[in-house]
Amino acid sequence: MRDNIINSVASGKIGWTSDMSLALTVSIWWIACQVDENYRKKTLFIAIVNVILFSFMSLLSLSRDTLLTAILILLIIQLSNYKIHNLRSRLRVLLAILSGIVLFTIVFVFIGNSRASGGNDTYLSQFIGYFPSSYNRLAALIEGKLQFPSSGIGYYSTQGLWDFPVLSNIFNFYSIGREMGLDLPLSNLDNWSQQFTAVSSSGLNRSFIWLTTYGFAFADFRWFGIFYFLFSGCFIGIAYYYFRNRSLIGGIMYPYLLTTVIKWWSISYFSTRTTSIFVIVAVLIWFLSFILHASLLRKNESSSLIVSGTGQ
Repeated sequence: MRDNIINSVASGKIGWTSDMSLALTVSIWWIACQVDENYRKKTLFIAIVNVILFSFMSLLSLSRDTLLTAILILLIIQLSNYKIHNLRSRLRVLLAILSGIVLFTIVFVFIGNSRASGGNDTYLSQFIGYFPSSYNRLAALIEGKLQFPSSGIGYYSTQGLWDFPVLSNIFNFYSIGREMGLDLPLSNLDNWSQQFTAVSSSGLNRSFIWLTTYGFAFADFRWFGIFYFLFSGCFIGIAYYYFRNRSLIGGIMYPYLLTTVIKWWSISYFSTRTTSIFVIVAVLIWFLSFILHASLLRKNESSSLIVSGTGQ
């Protein structure tokens, strides 16, 4: 049963629910940091439900990366609300960073122990495999010793569109793309499996397949991949502008987008389904807040008219 659920998550059938719960958790957390204590109490239950759902999906598939992403995002939001003006505030920032590092380490070790037999050598090799070895894959790709599946068609830079929640399964975007002549895999799960084979064929350790963000852009566009970063950089810059202005959409989007930059060692997170879901959630929450704000304005106007009418 667990394997069936993992396959459903990996293939995108229900995997988007984990991304959705993360986006909702981030949204609630950011909004709660901007308002009073009463709001935090009202939204605590919703936040807990989302955290449980997200953690369950991640732990079920032993997805260390998604949990680490959540830790980074929530830490960024928390730090952005600290104003450093004295020793106490500096200690709070330091404590938050240390707490994030400790939690990061616990998740890394716990899931690493669940995946393998454990041991210091295992943890060290996994740490090296997830970080420095990504550069080895990047170098092998640039030198032509590593051939990644579905390269040269922009697949990794547009993967979020091919895996778009619900619609991808209904309309089978991958099948449509192959009919158009694109060298697409059967699904993102199929592509993921092919990556292990490609790394193994190049003579590298097949346990670690990340190319770094730069590597996946290179696989798509070769040296023209710089334009991918120009586009993503502009998009993230706009999000930062609205984040600085305490915009609702900026507050939800920028912490996540900043995480996609920080995690340069892994995949092109900016182009994944998670980004699409964050955009959807941010727009929906903004739209709901707009309706609520408009409703409150009408209510206040009606109250003012009643009061003025009574006075006359």
